Amino acid sequence: MRSSLSVGAAVALLLVGCPEPEPEPEPDPPYACTGDDGWAWTDGAPLNTPRQNAAALELDGALHVFGGSTEAGATDSVERYDPAEDAWTELAPMPAPGCCRAAVAAGGRAWLFGGYDEAYELTAAAWSYDPADDAWTEEAPMTTARANAGAVLLDGELLVLGGRVESGVTDVAEGFDPETGAWTSDSTPMTSAREGFGFTSRGLRAWLVGGATDDMETAYGMTVAELYSAEDDAWDELPPLQTPRAQAPAALIDGCLVTTGGWSTVGAIAGAERLDSEADAWMALPSLAVPRAGPAAAVLDGRLFVVGGWQYIGPMENLLLDSVEILSRDGG
Repeated sequence: MRSSLSVGAAVALLLVGCPEPEPEPEPDPPYACTGDDGWAWTDGAPLNTPRQNAAALELDGALHVFGGSTEAGATDSVERYDPAEDAWTELAPMPAPGCCRAAVAAGGRAWLFGGYDEAYELTAAAWSYDPADDAWTEEAPMTTARANAGAVLLDGELLVLGGRVESGVTDVAEGFDPETGAWTSDSTPMTSAREGFGFTSRGLRAWLVGGATDDMETAYGMTVAELYSAEDDAWDELPPLQTPRAQAPAALIDGCLVTTGGWSTVGAIAGAERLDSEADAWMALPSLAVPRAGPAAAVLDGRLFVVGGWQYIGPMENLLLDSVEILSRDGG
């Protein structure tokens, strides 16, 4: 330790240019996701409007939910949850109604891409939202109209991945530079075409979980999980999920990659899983109280908020949900 050196020794070290030791970088999650203890769900304040296939993001210390489908069809409604007030308030509506949009937070703004419009047509439209001004800005549209895609932030670039296009599901990725407003189509494609997968990112890595294709075997959910490294521009396969699922969110919470809910051959599901770094396998977490497909989800104050969604009731009939459940560890 430096405090134990004599003055002469310390000067000698400085003269020979002894470098200061660099701190060990924090490894990328899931880096210490072990143990089943401490995980629990609690109820949150319900949405003002039940909805499915909305987008949710944390912005400026609050949870924001954008668009989705309601009983009246695609909506432009935006709701904000303030944890201090434990209540939802309406914000400036989106420029156009829509659902199934890819969304990511970057630079203090929300960025929303594509989806289905109010006529349930694919769109390439893109917008950004500034929570400070409660205002929307139209951005350059994507090169490919798509819905049920993923959006992640990697090294300052926004990457829109996969989803459904006019010809079916796709593996194509597009990069967007929020500084220049320009799109590039030279991003490495996903390893398999799919839509409705969970997605999250941190640093130079992105995780994709589950999803669906047009094939009968995987139309109601997949067990695939993958990690993309922007540094290596490469995809790595992760252990498969315990339960095939689509329309299920993914998130990083307490260093763990987590997915919950979604749609499978049995309908909406309540189960939750986490990727255990020690076992290198997915482990069951406590289940949601309410099975739900197509919920919005985001992490706020270290807790995962799972918002709205739908359940199958009968032919051409779904039950839309306004309920909110919150996953935390050790009462967080």
